[in-house]
Amino acid sequence: MKKLIGLLVFTSIITTTGLTQEDVRKSFTSINLGVSFPSGNFKSTNFDNIEAGYANIGSIFDITFGYKFHPSLSVATLLRGQVNTFNAGDYAQGMADFLGAGYPAGSTSVSVYSSNYSMGGIMAGIIGSFPVVDKVSFDPRVLIGYSTNRLPSMTQYAYAYDKLLLTTVREDAETISFSYLIGAGAKVALNHKTCLLFNIDFYSAKAKWNDVQYIYLQNVTRDFNIRYYDIEQVFSTVNISMGVYYKI
Repeated sequence: MKKLIGLLVFTSIITTTGLTQEDVRKSFTSINLGVSFPSGNFKSTNFDNIEAGYANIGSIFDITFGYKFHPSLSVATLLRGQVNTFNAGDYAQGMADFLGAGYPAGSTSVSVYSSNYSMGGIMAGIIGSFPVVDKVSFDPRVLIGYSTNRLPSMTQYAYAYDKLLLTTVREDAETISFSYLIGAGAKVALNHKTCLLFNIDFYSAKAKWNDVQYIYLQNVTRDFNIRYYDIEQVFSTVNISMGVYYKI
């Protein structure tokens, strides 16, 4: 009997200690995966809009490390990556219409092959956590930082009456720019340590690439020249993601 009582007391002490540790846990990490929807000029396919980005739906991935300094507030560092494909079809059509102005309809065509937009960087900021109902909280967040932004490489082939006239090659380019993220989410507790996360965020960064190289090859005469241009693009996306939150 004494051994049984001793075992119960020991178990009670271990359990109580574990719960106490859970109550004081302030550090956490989370991993999220989601879908990125371009917006504004980044999504635009208007050939007359020099700020049009021709971006398609993409994907995101982020890892967050945070520390709760208040029952409802945490400081956090976020590492993120994002990829959005380039809408080569709409861009090719716009270029064909532009080059074919004044020519019979259908006499000109353009083929475009492109890599993707990619953004990756580090951000820091504040994450809130406000209880809504049992085991569910509302989690707004605001973060700022820097991201590395890649401009897609692109190769264009311009045809007239099915004859290749011009090949244009644009090199890819990278630049670092300021970025910010504003969002809100819901956290659903599964146990003392683990939660499910659901987020919706608005992400934006303004990138400028200097001296981007373009190569122009006249396929008939075999002449070519190289030119350099400065290019600007505002990245703006609405991102929906879900993931796992874990108290450390």
